[in-house]
Amino acid sequence: MGLRSHREIRVALYAFFLGLIIAFIISRLVLISPKHKRTRKLESNGCKPERTNIDYRDGADQQANECPECPEPICPLCPESPLHIPYTMEQFIVKHIVDLKEGPLVITRTRMKSVESFFLSLHPSERDMQISHQLTTRGDWNDQLIGTVCHAMHSAPKDSYFVDVGAYVGALAFGVAQCGFNVAAFEPYSHTFRLLQESMALNHFDSDRVKLYNMALGNATGKACLAASSSDRSMARIYRSRDECRNDQVTIDKLDRVMKGATIWYLYMDTGGFEPAILTGARSFLTGPEPPKYIHFKASHSGFTKEVMGTKMDLAGTLKWLDQIGYSLRDGSNEPIRSIDEFVMELGHQAEDVIAIYHKNQQHLEV
Repeated sequence: MGLRSHREIRVALYAFFLGLIIAFIISRLVLISPKHKRTRKLESNGCKPERTNIDYRDGADQQANECPECPEPICPLCPESPLHIPYTMEQFIVKHIVDLKEGPLVITRTRMKSVESFFLSLHPSERDMQISHQLTTRGDWNDQLIGTVCHAMHSAPKDSYFVDVGAYVGALAFGVAQCGFNVAAFEPYSHTFRLLQESMALNHFDSDRVKLYNMALGNATGKACLAASSSDRSMARIYRSRDECRNDQVTIDKLDRVMKGATIWYLYMDTGGFEPAILTGARSFLTGPEPPKYIHFKASHSGFTKEVMGTKMDLAGTLKWLDQIGYSLRDGSNEPIRSIDEFVMELGHQAEDVIAIYHKNQQHLEV
């Protein structure tokens, strides 16, 4: 009995000393990590940047002001990104509250079948009962469409882009980016665009591969007025005003100018009926040597006049023009659109998908 007790004591002592050795090794590994090395180096130079809970600045500006002699830090999340990525979640939240005073910070992680999960910064559900609500409760939005676009992009040339016009919170754009493809996302509403930037930062997407544009696209260049609903953030419309804008004033430009020199493989638009203006402003792409292989948009009776859109064509005229320059037209059921006039006439209150697929040598027609 006594022998057994001595053996147990020896085992306990061995375990105790082994634990001390393991703890010492772990502590040394932590102390020689790059973060701690950098901290000790700064402290050896007399530089001790202070934390602040009030003023939010990106790391480079904060350190420059508090310690002029300290070396310029490198953003740990995206070294060459122009976005200012916060060093801590605390700073991320403070930045959100400062920039977006209207609502709380809502971040969800998607749960989709077509692509690996990613983070999205969203409007609160009470201000978007459809898209944000479904993403926060179910974790998915346009899952099947993301899979379809990613499949189509696999046959694209390496440097081609998926272009999302009216990207909103970026479920589709970032879903395609998560598949590994180049993405250009356009969102005119400044509040929603800030959410896109936050999602870009949270997912560590490379800014050389994923490009965000805070502007509207159309057949004009300059400024336009944007009216956004206070109760439904997914509803925003471009309008023209001879006086000052009653709501937000946004930049508007032509796709031909903004993405000149790029190759667009898949052009997706969800702009509430403004698509004829966008396509007219993209005629150099559409009639050039490498037009987009796919053009996909929601066709609807928008209420936009040709004068507001700055184009000679309405929806029916736009579809006929696409047909004439070499695109075959299909509806949301993937059935051919045989009569454009009948298709437009039968459109109800719900928008109908139109998929245009380039298939033959085009005729150069005036728009």
